[in-house]
Order: sequence, then C-alpha cells, then structure tokens
Amino acid sequence: MPLSETRQRADAFHRLHTGPEPLVLVNAWDAVSARIVERAGATAIGTTSAGMAWSLGYADGERMPAGEMLAACARICRVASVPVSVDIEQGFGDSTQAVADVAGALIDRGAAGINIEDGTRPGTRELMPPQVLCERIAAIRKLDARFFITRAPTPTSCPGKTRRRVSRRRNDARAFMWQRVRTASSCPACPASTKSRPWPARWTSR
Repeated sequence: MPLSETRQRADAFHRLHTGPEPLVLVNAWDAVSARIVERAGATAIGTTSAGMAWSLGYADGERMPAGEMLAACARICRVASVPVSVDIEQGFGDSTQAVADVAGALIDRGAAGINIEDGTRPGTRELMPPQVLCERIAAIRKLDARFFITRAPTPTSCPGKTRRRVSRRRNDARAFMWQRVRTASSCPACPASTKSRPWPARWTSR
C-alpha cells in the first residue's frame, strides 16, 4: 500500500480516538470478516490474534509464524477502506529490533496501528519489566510517529499477591505515560490538547 494512504489511515485512526464517543473496534481475522465488519458500519477494524491463528491452523500465543500473520493482515488492509489496528500480542520478536521490524512490515502493508501486550519472560512466570515494552514502543515510534500504538495490560498473568499486582500496574502506567509524553509532541496527527496537556509530575519524572 502506498505510504501516503497508510498515513491517511493512521491520521483518521487518531481522529477517531478524539471524537465525542468511545471508539468501538470489532475484530476481524481474515479478508472476508473484515469486509463484513466494515459493511456493518465499523469506522475502524481491529484484528483478533486468536481468531487469526485458529483460522490458519495454529494455537494462540504467537504460535503462528510472523510471516503468516503479516500476510493475513496485508489481505485485510487491502480489502478494507477504514483504518486497521493489528493485535501483535507481545510483538512476534525476542528483541526490540525484531518487534520494530514486524511493526515496520505492518506499516508497509497498510496498518494504521497496533495493539501490543506485555508478557512473561520465556520459560518463566515472571513478567518482563515495563522498560522492555517502553523500549519497543520507542523503537516503533521512530518508524512513523503517526502509527497508533495501544498498550494492552495482562493483569491476570501477573503473579503474586494483590498488592504486588497493583504496584506492577501502577509502574506500568507511569512508564507508558512517560513514553507518551516523550512522543506525543512529534506526532503530526496528535491533537493540540494532547501535546499541551499538563501531565502529573510523577508521570514525567524519572
């Protein structure tokens, strides 16, 4: 897809998030379901990682090859005329660069944004530190500031007692909001109200 069209969709996706009503994303998993969702009146489309994996014969949880995920998303973006946000789970990569490469490939295929999760370290039940996700978000932002990134928490996977879970979520929120403060000013599609918003000092100090 031409970069100009991809950026137009990304800008439209940003505007949908600043409207008077909450944006509702209905998930698709292939080209046909995307067309059905759009014809039903959706102003934007999400993808379901589980539905996409199952439709291709794989279990959920990044079990399908990244190449098959990218091919499916390319077909969805090709038939859709509204912005598409892709669920990339933890990023389909073991490193920041690998995750950024996946995001770059999605931009090339016409995606307007992604939904990325935190998760556990491979082979453990220990959650990766928030800094890992922030590094990945920062690397993706360098590709195109218009690209819309949603961070999806996974609180049910957080081991430990309730107090530890709450503390983990608080730290995650601060880290993510700090990344937003650093990147919002560079995004051409971000509304002025977002760039000038006085974020609490505890979120903008390190």
